[in-house]
Amino acid sequence: MANEDKGLAVVTGASSGLGHAFARDLAARGYDLLIVARRKERLEELAERLRAEQGRTVHVLATDLVAQGGPKTLLDYLEEHRLIPALLVNNAGFGQYGAVVEQDLMTLVDMVRLNVETATILSHEIGKMMARHQAGGIINVSSITGFQPCPYLAVYGATKAYLTSFSEAMAVEMRPYNVRVMALCPGPTESEFHEKADSPTQFRKRRLVPAEDCVRRALDAYEAGRVVRTDGLFANLRAFSLRFFPKPWIRNVAGKMLKPK
Repeated sequence: MANEDKGLAVVTGASSGLGHAFARDLAARGYDLLIVARRKERLEELAERLRAEQGRTVHVLATDLVAQGGPKTLLDYLEEHRLIPALLVNNAGFGQYGAVVEQDLMTLVDMVRLNVETATILSHEIGKMMARHQAGGIINVSSITGFQPCPYLAVYGATKAYLTSFSEAMAVEMRPYNVRVMALCPGPTESEFHEKADSPTQFRKRRLVPAEDCVRRALDAYEAGRVVRTDGLFANLRAFSLRFFPKPWIRNVAGKMLKPK
């Protein structure tokens, strides 16, 4: 049943892109929501829309998960309101295009903090809640960039490699607790990623997969018990073909493809 009550889903980075699409699809599937991001106005607008269209309870938490104590703010909110998530979607994250030594160091540190540290903290703490209740699931939004070294997206790609590996291992560990863990590894998808990452023009002209389509397929895969979901023809071809080539060739070709023109 489409409107069956499935409990609470926590979605980080919900103000745009994949996070926004996750919130909409999950509400349609019968989840109440806690949507989290920095931009309160966007969150409130989304919450009002979902309450009106789907009749779901939608909590709004405007906080910066990069900031010191940001993840604790989210965890404190859950404790204060006595909320036990049925699903956590770790979607918040960002990238920065360019050679490592040419980028601002603190931006790179913040990237690691959000993409890796925050996702790990929330997976750990909310995962413990789920384990105690013997139910729940976690979707970590990774990327196909995590499947190979990515010159000019070096730190971003490394954070996503961590997130995919972390998710695959945690999926095995959480199985006895009846908790599912999945890594979503999309290819080029409609979002604000390229604008925020200051990507070269050639990457912004690529054909992008609609976020709603990516999320619909991801949630179908999660419900089917998948542990890793790559999305989009380009992503699936890339993930499949990488196994046939030596790593030196892969990283050199990636460097040529990603180098600014």
